[in-house]
Amino acid sequence: MLNKKAIFIPTLVVLTLVVLTSLAITMLNTNKSRNDAVIGQSSIEMLKCYGEAEKAMLYLEMASKYAKNNTLKALNNNIGYSSCKIDLLGDKGYAIINSCTGTDINKNFEEQFKKELKEYTSLYESSYSISKNQQGILEYFVGSEETEANYKDYYSTIINNLKDPSLNTENNNLKVEFGEIKFPVEGNQLKRSIYYSFKPVFSLDYPDLSAYKDIFSTYTSCSNNENIKEECSKRFKDNFNADITENNKQLLVKISEPYELEFVISI
Repeated sequence: MLNKKAIFIPTLVVLTLVVLTSLAITMLNTNKSRNDAVIGQSSIEMLKCYGEAEKAMLYLEMASKYAKNNTLKALNNNIGYSSCKIDLLGDKGYAIINSCTGTDINKNFEEQFKKELKEYTSLYESSYSISKNQQGILEYFVGSEETEANYKDYYSTIINNLKDPSLNTENNNLKVEFGEIKFPVEGNQLKRSIYYSFKPVFSLDYPDLSAYKDIFSTYTSCSNNENIKEECSKRFKDNFNADITENNKQLLVKISEPYELEFVISI
């Protein structure tokens, strides 16, 4: 009499091998259709993109701080005005306050800040390195294979061409807010359109610009006087403890507090 158990077990083994073989073939074909993507590759690519975004955020934060410092230097050169003619006395140039235009100090600060910030964003260069096993196609570069240069150039270009941030004053702080930035994630060979989006927002101490406004007010009041020489000398000494000397029909005004400022008044 045949042993049913003896027949069943070999048959089960054969069926199991057939099923496993079919599954293995299916998995191999699937992997081949996906360009042999490495398990966990998509997570690695997302983390890399996140890291690149963090680097860009740090760069923008530092750029904002440097832009603020450079803006204050530029304002000092023009005594807070938007523009002034410069007169050379010896080997040094001084702003002629009589020629200055644009007395909205807050507007002057914000416009100059954006100019200074643009200088830094235009210099940004990504250090991104592509995955060694990456063979996909970045949709942005239609028809070309993904290369490290594609991503480095693309990320760099995004930051280089950023629009000016919005600037708002909150509790004596300058809020610098950029629009949404989208970095494409490496690995579009899986027909994915994945981006990492972020909106950089930074808070800087808003500088005290009141001294410039006081200079505007002092000059306006004394310049309308018939005896501009004596009147302006007196008022700038009284209000700012300024050091004033006369040179070729010009008053050289030197202020040490709260900012170190030097300018001339044509008399």
